[in-house]
Amino acid sequence: MDRSAIVSLKEKRANLWEEQKALLTEVTARAADGGESFSAEENEKYERMDSDMESLSTQIERAERLLDSEVRDAAFVEQREEETGVNAEQYDEVFRTYLRAGAAGLSPEQRSVLMEKRAQGITTPAGGGYTAPDGFWNRVVEVQKAFGGVSSVAEVINTADGNTLPWMTNDDTANEGAILAEHAQVTEQDTTFGTASLGSYVYTSKLIRVSYQLLQDTEIDLEGFLARKLAMRLARIHGRHQTTGTGSNQPLGIVTGASTGVTAASATAIEFNELLDLIDEVDPSYLSNAGFMVHRKIVTALRKVTDNDGRPIWQPSLEAGSPDRLHGYGYTVNENMASTIAATNTTALFGDFREGYVIRNVKGASVVRLDEKYAENLQVGYFMYDRQDSTVQNTGAYKALVQP
Repeated sequence: MDRSAIVSLKEKRANLWEEQKALLTEVTARAADGGESFSAEENEKYERMDSDMESLSTQIERAERLLDSEVRDAAFVEQREEETGVNAEQYDEVFRTYLRAGAAGLSPEQRSVLMEKRAQGITTPAGGGYTAPDGFWNRVVEVQKAFGGVSSVAEVINTADGNTLPWMTNDDTANEGAILAEHAQVTEQDTTFGTASLGSYVYTSKLIRVSYQLLQDTEIDLEGFLARKLAMRLARIHGRHQTTGTGSNQPLGIVTGASTGVTAASATAIEFNELLDLIDEVDPSYLSNAGFMVHRKIVTALRKVTDNDGRPIWQPSLEAGSPDRLHGYGYTVNENMASTIAATNTTALFGDFREGYVIRNVKGASVVRLDEKYAENLQVGYFMYDRQDSTVQNTGAYKALVQP
């Protein structure tokens, strides 16, 4: 999908939003004068518009991810070719042969291609796993972003091995410089460093069995099928742990490790001034890269919230690549956050998430094919695994809105 098609979708959504906004303004004004709030008919109409808005927003998000991926992948593949010395198209073809025929179906030359690539990645099992090629792995990454949310805005680092990595944390926003008089000695002001560590938890997609018949059907895009299915499984667990992980035998989630900035007045509502207060809780030095993080259904609820002049705080984007906005700031949809405005839920985060949260990927991911284990059932087993950890690195860079 090109940019003009995305702009067309955004214009369609903007027109729908003008209708929805007009209805909201009418009902709000009527209620302010002591009249009825949403009637049953108006509420049904508004909910129908909300459903259409969500559908259009989903289409726009997917199209923009695809467009961004196409631009970024060309540079990424070129870089990986330089690092490994293996042509990407050549490796893709050999990898597809491995998926269909297994290691026994590879020629000595094809084996050498896989081994050369594998040497650049992480250690793989003796049973025979191989580093996923660029095209395959890019599909996995895109699925993870769609499911995760956190990985699209956090700081992401890649390492060549999985050794525990000490990670320094620091928030120096309370300190400032000073005027120095002539001949005076410069005063000291230490900065306080914290420490965290990034490990490398091993994540697996669990096993998928594929029949011999399916493998022999050359019309089946086995590589695409496995990339989608295995990636979705990894993406779901990564996204959940990056959001609500406990930090004990699993990563520390961005919500779990957040500091509360504002506690709402009501357990079942979010007010305009509470979001404004949440923004004020974050140091201004972080605001240039700041945004909100919320569940998709919370965005739907916030479309009904207006400022003190009766204007909706949600604003749709009309440009391809430009995000929709809440209170003038972009937002990231995270499906692993609380989906309802209810007691004790963390319903919104705000701040600079790249400064506040870090994800460590051990370079590469591997797909393992099990030939013998399920042979009596005329099946081959596949699973993917990767290694990852994540943690909060600056609690001052973002804050949470919590329902009481």
